[in-house]
Amino acid sequence: GWFGFERKTDLVGILLSNYRYFLLLMEKAGLYDKVNFDIPFLVNGENTTLFIPTEKALQEFQVDTLTKSELADFLKYHFVKGELIFTDGKMPDKKYPTALQVSGSSLYTTLNVKPEPDRIDILDKNGNLYTTINENGDKTNQMFMYDTNTETWSTSQWDFIVSGVVHEIDRVLVKDQLYNK
Repeated sequence: GWFGFERKTDLVGILLSNYRYFLLLMEKAGLYDKVNFDIPFLVNGENTTLFIPTEKALQEFQVDTLTKSELADFLKYHFVKGELIFTDGKMPDKKYPTALQVSGSSLYTTLNVKPEPDRIDILDKNGNLYTTINENGDKTNQMFMYDTNTETWSTSQWDFIVSGVVHEIDRVLVKDQLYNK
C-alpha cells in the first residue's frame, strides 16, 4: 500500500511534518531557503533519495559542533542524486552519486547502496555492512512529488510526478567511513 497517493506533498512538506530538526540543520547550513520553501541545490523534478538520520542519531554525532561548511557537506552526503531507491530490491547494488561534490571537481562522492526486498543495506568503503534500513511503515518509502502543472496549480492527480523518496535511518552517514576516493 505504500504506492498510494492520497497525500500529495513535496520534500519540504515531508521535512516540515516529520523532520523539523533536519530541516533546521539544512537552514543553518544554508541549504534551505525558508522564505521560498526551497532547497536550491536540488533540481525540481530530478529524482532524489534521501536518507534522514533520526534526531537522536544527529545529536549523538554532535552535528551542532560542525562549521556551516562542514554541516552543508555532511547533510548533502545523505542525498542520492538521480535515483529513486525503494525497499523493493529492484535497483542494482552500486555506488550511487550523492549531492556532495568531490572538492575541486565536477564529480560527486558516492554511497555504496545494496537494495534488497524489504530493506536497504548501506556498505562502508571496504564493502562491509555499515547500516541496514528495514522497511518500516511511515519511516521508509516516503514519496515526495512535484506539480507539473504550475500554470494553473491544478490538484489533478495526473499533474503530480514522484521525484523522490525519504528513508529514516538510525545512524548518520559519515563520508570518511563510507566513501572510497
